[in-house]
Amino acid sequence: MRDLALLWIFAAVCGVAQSTSDASQTPPVSVTGAVIARICYPSIIGNDPAPQTEFLTTDSNACILLNFRGGKKGDKLRIEWINPFGTVMSAATLEQSVEGGSWFWTTGLLIAGKPPSFAPGNWQVRLFDNGVGIVVLPFRISVPPSGRLQLAGSTALPRSTVGVPYWYRFTVRGGEAPIHWAVSGALPPGLSLSDDGVLSGIPSKHSGHQFTVAAQDQAGNTLSRVIAMGVALRPKTPVLVRGLTAYPLNDSPCGSGPITTTFSSRQDVALDFTIGGGNADRLSTGTAAVEWLNPSGDIAFTTEVHKKTDGEECFRQSLPLPTRAEVQPGEWRARVIWAWGEATSVSFTVVSTETTTHDSGVVARRWALVIGNTAYRHLPAIPSAGKDVDLLESALRANGFDVTAKRNLTIEDLKRTEHDFMAKVQKGGVAVVYYAGYGVHEGPENWLLPIGYDPGDRRQLSTKAYSVSRLLQLLEEKEVKLKILFLNAGWPATALASGGQQAGLGAMEVDRQTVISLVASPNRGAAVTSSDSASGFARALVNVMSLPNAGVQQLDVELRKAMAANGSDVMRPVTLMNHPEEFRWRAEEDSQRPK
Repeated sequence: MRDLALLWIFAAVCGVAQSTSDASQTPPVSVTGAVIARICYPSIIGNDPAPQTEFLTTDSNACILLNFRGGKKGDKLRIEWINPFGTVMSAATLEQSVEGGSWFWTTGLLIAGKPPSFAPGNWQVRLFDNGVGIVVLPFRISVPPSGRLQLAGSTALPRSTVGVPYWYRFTVRGGEAPIHWAVSGALPPGLSLSDDGVLSGIPSKHSGHQFTVAAQDQAGNTLSRVIAMGVALRPKTPVLVRGLTAYPLNDSPCGSGPITTTFSSRQDVALDFTIGGGNADRLSTGTAAVEWLNPSGDIAFTTEVHKKTDGEECFRQSLPLPTRAEVQPGEWRARVIWAWGEATSVSFTVVSTETTTHDSGVVARRWALVIGNTAYRHLPAIPSAGKDVDLLESALRANGFDVTAKRNLTIEDLKRTEHDFMAKVQKGGVAVVYYAGYGVHEGPENWLLPIGYDPGDRRQLSTKAYSVSRLLQLLEEKEVKLKILFLNAGWPATALASGGQQAGLGAMEVDRQTVISLVASPNRGAAVTSSDSASGFARALVNVMSLPNAGVQQLDVELRKAMAANGSDVMRPVTLMNHPEEFRWRAEEDSQRPK
């Protein structure tokens, strides 16, 4: 549902719409409530949701909940989402169909993985009545704080339902086990959070909640996130599971089908269920959703059905496990949502049938992204960057990598390249990124500069440069075995030193799944040369890849040796690692090493 479009619209009459023969007696539109929230429906979070003004680029969405009354038939309300540059990113219009009355309207903006995630900063939602602005609500979208712990799930939890058992496990990427969890703020009545991050219990009150969870690993690394959650009312209409079997099936739904409890990751799962007749749930729109919850309790997949009659109807919905790269083995649950609440559910187990590449002796899948920015428009050119791409592309392909090579990227090109590359990368593999071009750091954040970067442009770095933290975050979400970044971004330029930013890259924290090689020590660099041959850093890296039994554990020492052997003593590379997963550059050696 949420990933079907950038914008979704829901409009409903919250009271009886009043009409009058004399339109002149109808009062103008009067806004009685306007709130920005993470969850978009009062039927789930109650009629008095807490306003939320802080969102992260990893949050799934933001939405506005609008209550208004009055107005005339034909009046047009318009909601606009305005990014930090003043551009309308999304808009929706509602035309009033009757005179007066009380109305509810919600419209939302998808954030994670969509264009808004590329534009952190101060945003606005604006409401117009027949072209006249009547409400402005500010909010902010920020890049998550950098750190070794990152929340793996959403900050808007799957809905819970009054009287229905609830289970959800908070998880993190990175860090050292065990992870300990705590909560501040009020949880929904009936729920509690365990030390190992399991939120469970039986909710007892229809309401919306906002609370903060905090995690700490064995090494003392911490994480804190604001979480939103709603508790819906339990539907009154009977909804019954009729069968859970492997798909495809030749029979029609609504027989007395079996309940299969175990499936392989190569099978589709088919759920048969019935929705009873009558209109016991006045809030029902005639649409039911089937949510497929993974072993952590996150919604992995959603399908919808539409009830067409007042009598009992039967439906069949399926979960296509073989087409979903993120399928996790373990206990899953399929639940039917009707009238906003959970009506019924059934549990089943998914067993992986794939061999893991790093445990079976098969070479781990390998992907590489190589970028060289040479032709800067407002900074001195870097002639060697293009040659770096040629050299690294050839060497990585020879070592079994699926290589994406790009040159002279604008910020828009970087976004498209990110999207295309992440679509290739899969769980359990190895991802390598090589970048040659300018970089800057500001505080703890590091940024790679597109060719159109203008030092005289005073906008925030987040609007005109590419975040290294974002790159690491996206690779973490892909659950790769190992991510290796080679950042040849130590070129200084006087124009880059302005405000709080400095040329070159700063220090970064890494975990066991991350290795970062910098062309020079943090905060240091050397002048750009006029040579159009490959850089010493790229040549040294290729030399290391060709060494027998060379792996990431020896990367720091071998890179320094190779650069010295090439006569490249000006820059001394630094490799940041924290006892990383072992990996050898030569594909045949990686498959033969002891496991």
